[in-house]
Amino acid sequence: MKFFLPQRFSLTIIINVIYFYMDLEKYYLHDNLNYNYFESLSPSQYEEERRRIKLILKYARLNPHKSLMDIGTGPGWLPKIASRFTKNVFAVDVSKNQIKLAEKYIGKPNFTFRKGSFYKIPARDKSFDVVIASEVLEHLEFPDKALSEAFRILKDEGVLIITVPYKEKIKYTTCMHCYKLTSVNGHLHSFDLKSLKNILQKSGFRIVSYRLFNSKFTSILGLNKYLRIFPLNIWIVIDRFFGKPTKILIEARKLHSIP
Repeated sequence: MKFFLPQRFSLTIIINVIYFYMDLEKYYLHDNLNYNYFESLSPSQYEEERRRIKLILKYARLNPHKSLMDIGTGPGWLPKIASRFTKNVFAVDVSKNQIKLAEKYIGKPNFTFRKGSFYKIPARDKSFDVVIASEVLEHLEFPDKALSEAFRILKDEGVLIITVPYKEKIKYTTCMHCYKLTSVNGHLHSFDLKSLKNILQKSGFRIVSYRLFNSKFTSILGLNKYLRIFPLNIWIVIDRFFGKPTKILIEARKLHSIP
């Protein structure tokens, strides 16, 4: 007698089993050796990245007295811009190769870079006013564990700002080397407002505000390279007009203790 599982349920089990036996940190370190962030973007994609960073920093409300930690900093664009507003800027990434690329393309970093993962951030308890994790959570096996680390290093009433793909339909393919089912872009989770609210509450945060952004249509049509002439507030209006957002920004406040 054969026993059949529902297709979606079977796929979920297979994916979880595969990732259980994978060392994702080693995967990302290897991937970073072969990926040049600066040379991979089209003019429109470059503008999307620039707008995302400006939007994040708008919510960060930095001043010379605030300290900031950027987790999963990649090429270091965000902390470089943030360091215009405060000198207390730190950045963490699992790959030193990314910071070498940053030094090549944007000059020596004027912020403090540290090698480390989201699961184990090299920082003292309650040492930062603002923690940013942009386009990171979707790559992690255990996003709740990572958020607990963000909770640890944030000061009381500190602010956490995250951005992730919004209601993403994750696509999978078979790796040509190991024959395992693998997500096309390394994303392990798809988030919406409800799922983010649940995971943040469990980690000791409450959502203060959120914003949907990055219209799918402006991306597909490559319009962002033309929208760069507009200030951020005008871009936000135009982006909202086109609809179909692909990303969500969450501003969350640290509670005094984890529920």
